[in-house]
Amino acid sequence: MNNRVGVDESVEINSNTTRLRRLFEHFRKRKLIWIICLLIINVVTAAAVTTTVLLNKTGKEKTSTEITIPTSTTSEQLIPSVIIDNNTKWKRNAITVAGRLPFGNQSNELFGPSIVYVDDDNHCIYIADTVNHRIVRWEFGADKGEIVQRKNQPGNPEIILNKPIDVILDKEKKYLIICNFGNRQVMKWSLYSANQVDPVMIRVIPCWGLAMDNNGDLYVSEWDKHQVRRFYDGDRQGTVVAGGNGQGNQFNQLNQPFLGSNLLDLCS
Repeated sequence: MNNRVGVDESVEINSNTTRLRRLFEHFRKRKLIWIICLLIINVVTAAAVTTTVLLNKTGKEKTSTEITIPTSTTSEQLIPSVIIDNNTKWKRNAITVAGRLPFGNQSNELFGPSIVYVDDDNHCIYIADTVNHRIVRWEFGADKGEIVQRKNQPGNPEIILNKPIDVILDKEKKYLIICNFGNRQVMKWSLYSANQVDPVMIRVIPCWGLAMDNNGDLYVSEWDKHQVRRFYDGDRQGTVVAGGNGQGNQFNQLNQPFLGSNLLDLCS
């Protein structure tokens, strides 16, 4: 038996080996190129993510505003010219702008104040001084307030404030609207006329809080009926706009709701 390979067969074997080597080199080069491309993509992606995180962090640091409550009580300092947003941080310490200790019924004292209405246009606040049965107007930076309505208002003894727990101004800022809790009524008092025939706006209503929208519609929360009613100008009955389905925590129920004068601004 002849096991030797002839010349033609040797050439053919060498040719096949060369092709395999070339094919192997070709795929190895392509694999290397793909590896390099993947590395470049990973580096670019990591750089982009890092840049985005740094930009977001820098943006939050710039938009975050820390409000420092002034130590003086001038009117300009009590109205900080800053934009309040979700990133705003408040100082823990504060200053007293109305009232003092001990409590009392003098013009520089309060007793059980329930709510404060801020009148930015006239640089003052209105306070429902509940236990003293009065409404107090306090200018920014003042050391005492002005009693604008009290339990026995001079000139009209039939008008009685009984535990007022909320106060707002109408849109034209001509009238005080008061939640007269003790007498279960809502009162509308003129800021420019001391004598009114009948300041009672809504009778027999367990009012707990007041708010007014941009249209001048009045909203009254009723704590024992667990509902909120809306009153148009001249309306004495009102329409239930929230709750009214008994006390509870379901989506159609309320539990002794309270309204604040600025809550409707947040919802509008």
